[in-house]
Amino acid sequence: VAEHERRIGELAKAFNFAQVSLSHE
Repeated sequence: VAEHERRIGELAKAFNFAQVSLSHE
């Protein structure tokens, strides 16, 4: 479960980064 949570955290981080990038466009 820990690995799954870590993977979700990575996805969330990438998603946040993508949202910020789109917001700056």
